[in-house]
Amino acid sequence: MIVYRTFRNADIPRFGRLWHSAGLGRGAAVGITNDGFDWVLFAQPYFDRRGIFVACDGDQVVGLVHATFAADIEHYGLKRTTGVICLAMVLPKYQRQGIGTELVRQGMAYLREQGAVEIFAGQAPPFDPFYHGLYGGVRPSGFLSSDVAAAPFFQKLGFKPHEEFVVLQRDLLRSSEPVGLRLLGARRATRLDLLDNTEARSWWWETRHGRFDSAVFGLTRKTDNQLLARLSVISLDLYQHTWQAKAAGIVDFVVADEVRQKGFGQALLTGACKRLREELISLIDMHIAASNTAAINTAKSAGFKEIDRGTVYRYAGDTPVVLA
Repeated sequence: MIVYRTFRNADIPRFGRLWHSAGLGRGAAVGITNDGFDWVLFAQPYFDRRGIFVACDGDQVVGLVHATFAADIEHYGLKRTTGVICLAMVLPKYQRQGIGTELVRQGMAYLREQGAVEIFAGQAPPFDPFYHGLYGGVRPSGFLSSDVAAAPFFQKLGFKPHEEFVVLQRDLLRSSEPVGLRLLGARRATRLDLLDNTEARSWWWETRHGRFDSAVFGLTRKTDNQLLARLSVISLDLYQHTWQAKAAGIVDFVVADEVRQKGFGQALLTGACKRLREELISLIDMHIAASNTAAINTAKSAGFKEIDRGTVYRYAGDTPVVLA
């Protein structure tokens, strides 16, 4: 008989066994120890075990849903009016038995009891408190297409696609360096700087990206020392076993409005990749909203290739889901 309850400390190793057996796809880091999960997940200051619901068959955890909340507008606390189902997994042999549906129902009930008036499935900024460096790559960007069970499951429960993200990667060992006159001109006019990485960041950034080694690169115009573009690089050490590569990810990629589509974004990306290859990084991961075609084209011009997509779903019903 399946028993449902909330998470307990003794479930941490059971969580790990379920994570590695649930078939979450290429975007889920594997080979993670209990300490690894504790460091990235359970040690978060806003972790609340009451938001994790588990399904047990005897002593075995066979399914789990993690429900939590978005960041507030200042990024220094939680916004409990916006809830998110950030993880849902059921062992393959227990799927299609209503277990996942019941877990989501309990998760949504918890979110509503805490004040949620809208509920999403799949994380993306600013509702992305957990699983950075564990699911998706450099950051969660909804549920991935490679996580094949996610889309039909959530759409069946009344969730509708809300936002889509493109997951891009560049293999630094096998890809050639981009060339072009515009890129050459941008490089001649600028220099690549390693910027100060000790500047104050928001509490939200520190709890997620701040748990990993990071660096900040900037592209500066030589004539007036104006910073034209910048990006942050985050180590992805937990993916080394999954992707068989020493990987890093790019976040916070920004190009000044007045110099966009003039080759400076491409120059920053290619320059940062070259510097990272010298540091023995062999794979770079980057996520961009599908609606941001200019940024996607810039990334592709710098040698990145689309390898996956992620979708955030929004619950479209007026009442919690019920068992079919």
